[in-house]
Amino acid sequence: MSDATTVSVAYNKGTDASPDFTGTEIALLGTSGANEFRWCASGAGGVSTSSANWPGYPRPGSTGAVPECWAFSTNTSGIKVATYDGTNAKANVFRWHLTSELTAVSAPQMSFFADTSLSTPVAGTQPSSPSTDGSGIVNGHSTDTSSHSYLKINAYGQGITSGGVQQTPSAGSVGTNPTATTQNAAGAVTPGSAAWLATWQDAQGWTDYILGGATWQALTAVLWYFSMILFSGPNLCLGTNIGPVGVLQYNFT
Repeated sequence: MSDATTVSVAYNKGTDASPDFTGTEIALLGTSGANEFRWCASGAGGVSTSSANWPGYPRPGSTGAVPECWAFSTNTSGIKVATYDGTNAKANVFRWHLTSELTAVSAPQMSFFADTSLSTPVAGTQPSSPSTDGSGIVNGHSTDTSSHSYLKINAYGQGITSGGVQQTPSAGSVGTNPTATTQNAAGAVTPGSAAWLATWQDAQGWTDYILGGATWQALTAVLWYFSMILFSGPNLCLGTNIGPVGVLQYNFT
């Protein structure tokens, strides 16, 4: 069996025109506040603020994007994601990175779940407050999000093509700016080669997700660029840690 030795998510600490992903790899899984992406109001985050003390985001009177995102490699070691601003204005924000040991035998798919059990989301159903998982975000709410996820995602092309060509986006906007109710389509949606989805997809487990357009070339490092925008609304559940779990799934041999 030949899986990638390392799978991680990198974030941009530079600009859209001059991206800098060096030293920004966030490993999969983590405990005690490590390996987390955290959202907050503009100016509210801090480089050494622990997960337990991370500032809450008050429920707004109407739906809107959460404007700031930070990445934490340990509980108290964070860096602001420089090109995340809660809009579609910048292309170089996040990317999956898989090392070159992988021999994939299926196209990848990505989405978000309430927790590591990867249970199927229950669209439109909010958990009781205070919630302790990401079900409120991925389930959505009938009024706030038309029962789609509060988290919207987009991906660029195929990452690495079956022929080994890396697809890397140029700076600029990513599709049409989403709203809290945006859904591309039920089920899987697939970006075109070297292209973003024109309409963002909501990340609702394997109910609504992004499916890659190709099986990656074997034994080749992969960089698959993506973006995500988190929305909030007056009917989103309360909780001290309601962040969902990101999943990249593929088969290998």
